[in-house]
Amino acid sequence: MSRKNQYYLYEFKRQALEMLASGKYSMAQIERDLGITKGLLHKWKQNAERKGAYKSSQDEPTTLEAAATRIRQLWVV
Repeated sequence: MSRKNQYYLYEFKRQALEMLASGKYSMAQIERDLGITKGLLHKWKQNAERKGAYKSSQDEPTTLEAAATRIRQLWVV
């Protein structure tokens, strides 16, 4: 018996990655809720990171001091 590959639309992937980036849901929970194969969301995230299209809410500085430190790091050439 042959197995047919599932194709997911870009919009579906983008929304799944937004859910992950919000930090409200775990990767496993999103995969279960959306009915996608275990590990697939991780692959989508890796591809998006390579393209520079994924940014987690956890990447943002949470304090003024952390923001200032991050700005200084970015200005160092």
